[in-house]
Amino acid sequence: MRKIIILLSSFILLLTGGMLSASQTGTFISVDEIDISNEFTLPAGSTVEFLGVIDVTASVARSGKLATFQYNGSIYNADASLFEEQKEDENFFLLSPRTKDDGSSASICTTIALQDSGNNLDFSNADLSQFIEVKSGGKIIDNYSVLRPKDFSSRYRYKSDFCVQGLSHATSYKVTVMPGLRAYDNFAVFILASPISIVSKTPDMLASIKLDPSKNILPTKADAVIPMSVTNVSEFNLSIHRVDLDSLNSYEDIFKALNQQDLARLKSFWGESIASKTIQPEIELNKTETINLSLNSILKDVEPGLFVAVFEFDDLNLGFLDDRLTQ
Repeated sequence: MRKIIILLSSFILLLTGGMLSASQTGTFISVDEIDISNEFTLPAGSTVEFLGVIDVTASVARSGKLATFQYNGSIYNADASLFEEQKEDENFFLLSPRTKDDGSSASICTTIALQDSGNNLDFSNADLSQFIEVKSGGKIIDNYSVLRPKDFSSRYRYKSDFCVQGLSHATSYKVTVMPGLRAYDNFAVFILASPISIVSKTPDMLASIKLDPSKNILPTKADAVIPMSVTNVSEFNLSIHRVDLDSLNSYEDIFKALNQQDLARLKSFWGESIASKTIQPEIELNKTETINLSLNSILKDVEPGLFVAVFEFDDLNLGFLDDRLTQ
C-alpha cells in the first residue's frame, strides 16, 4: 500500500511540474546518504534514474528542486541537490567501491577498467595521486594518500585496485579520476577524456575494547582501577574470575592472552566466578575514549589473589582482551 501511495504522489508531482528538460532526466548518483523515510535510507553512491525535477518551496526541499526518481523498481522523491548526473567516459569506467576501516582512519578502494575489453588497469608501478580528486560535502580535501591495498585478496583486482586512505569514518566522499590518465591495452593507447567518479560512505570505526597491559597489576583493593580504551561499544558485560594458581602450567600463563578455547576452559574449569555486571559507558560514536573502570566495589571483600577480567559485547567473547588482576 505504501509503495502505491509513493507512486501516485510521484506521478502527481510530475504532472504539476510541466514540461521536463533532458538535463532533468537520466542517470544520477546520490552524493550522500538520503533519509527517504523512517523505513528507508538511500545509500551514498546509489545509481538512480531521474524521472523529472520540479520547483518546490524550501520547506519541501532545501534547494527548491524536488527530484522524482526510480530505484530498485520503486519511485521516490528527494532534494535534487543531493544527486549529481553520472558522467561516463568512452574508454574507462570505475568498478563498485569497497570501504575499509583502517583503525584510526578509513579508506575507499576501487578499480579502473576499460569499456571495450573490460580489462582492469595495472597500477603495480604507477602513481595515481596526480589524477585523483577527493571531495566531501562539495569541498575538495587533501589530507589523504593513494595506495594499493596491502591485504586485498581478490586476484581479479589485486594489481588494479587502489585505495584513497586516511579518510574520516562515517563520512561520504566523492572520488574522481581526472582526465589525462593514459593506459595501454593490447598495444593500443587510451586516454581518459572525461572525469569519472564514484561516491561512497566510509564505515564506522570497529567496535573495540582495549586495555593497557602495563596496568594489569592492581596495587590495592582501594585503588583497583583499570584504564581502558572504548570505541563504539555502548554496552558490555564484565565478569571477574579467580584463578586457581595450581591450575597454571607455568608463570608465563599469567600474562598470556586468552583465546576462545582458553576462555571456555576458564569459565568451565580453572576460573571461579567472582562477579558479573553490565556496564554502559557514555561515549561518542566513532571516537575512542579512555575510561577508568573501578573494581573497588567488586574486590573490596575478596582475598588477594590472581584474577581475570573478561569483557564481552554483542555476543562476541573478548577474552583476548583480558586483564589479569593481582592484589
